[in-house]
Amino acid sequence: MATLENTAAPRRDARAGGALDAETQRQVAELNLRGIEVIQAGLAACGVVAAAVDPPESGAAGGGPACRRAERRRRPGALRGGAPGSGVGGLSGGPSGGTWAARTDGAAGVGRARTARVMAARAGLAVTLAVPGREAAQLPDAIELPAADWLALDAGAHERLAACPYLLFELDVAGLLAAVSVPPQAVQEARGLPGEPAVAPPFGSAEGRGFARLLVHYAWHLARSSPTVAAFVFGTPQSVLEPLRTLGLARVETLAAAAGSALRLRWDREPMIWMDWLYAARTGEPAALWAAQLRGLQRIAGECREAARST
Repeated sequence: MATLENTAAPRRDARAGGALDAETQRQVAELNLRGIEVIQAGLAACGVVAAAVDPPESGAAGGGPACRRAERRRRPGALRGGAPGSGVGGLSGGPSGGTWAARTDGAAGVGRARTARVMAARAGLAVTLAVPGREAAQLPDAIELPAADWLALDAGAHERLAACPYLLFELDVAGLLAAVSVPPQAVQEARGLPGEPAVAPPFGSAEGRGFARLLVHYAWHLARSSPTVAAFVFGTPQSVLEPLRTLGLARVETLAAAAGSALRLRWDREPMIWMDWLYAARTGEPAALWAAQLRGLQRIAGECREAARST
C-alpha cells in the first residue's frame, strides 16, 4: 500500500462525515484478506486440518440460518456416540446425514471434543477435523471451534469475507502505547523488543507479526490523514487513536515491533458470530453477508458508546 509510506504532517480530515472512499475500502479489504490468510496459516501451523466441508444445498434440510439455529437447539440429541478408534472426543454421524470426525491427543482432548460437538450442531455440514498439535489449544474459540470453516474458505469466500467496511481485527492501540515505553533507539527489526510478551497463535508467527506491524502503520497513517475514518475502520473511539497523530516514524516502528501481542480477531470469544459469518461467506448469500456486517457494526457502535461513557 503506497499510502503507508506517507509521512507528511497531520492534515485536516477531509472526510469529516466518516464516509469511506473507494481507495480506503480497497485498503481495508486487502488488510482483512491478509489477516484471514494469517489465520489459515496459523491453523495449519498448529496442526489443524479439515476436509469435506460442504455447505448445505439451498432448500435442503439445514440449508438456511433458521434451520441451522434449530439444529443448534437440538444439538444434544444430534450426537450419536464416538467413532471407533477416533480418540478422545471422536464423533460420527449427523442430523442431516453428514459425517464428521475429530482426532485428539492428550490434554487437548477436551477442547477437540468441544470443537467436534459445535461442528456437529451445524446441520448439513460434513466435516473431517483433525487436531494433532497441542498448540491449537491456545487458539481463541472463534478460530478454534469453526476451524473447518476457516480452512474451507476458497478465493471467492476470502473476498466476500474481506469486503467489509471495517477491519475484522482489533488492535489494542491504547494498551500498546501503555506497554511500550522504550526509546526509539531500542527498535530491533529482527528480534522485536526486549521483554516483549509471548504472542499466542495465530499472530505469533512471522506472518502474524508482519500483519500486526502493517496495521500499526496503517492506523498511524489514517489517524493523521483522516481521524474520523480511522475511528470507523478500526472500530474504536477517535480519542484512542488520537495519540498516534503526534508520533514520529521511529516511535511508530517501536510500536509496530511489539504489535503482535496487541492484535486479535474481533469477538474472538464468540464463535457463533463467526460460524454464521463464515457460512455466509462460503455460500455467498448477500443478505446473510450484509446481516453479519451490520451486526458487527452495531456491536462496534455499542462498544464505542460504552467506552465514551466510561471516560
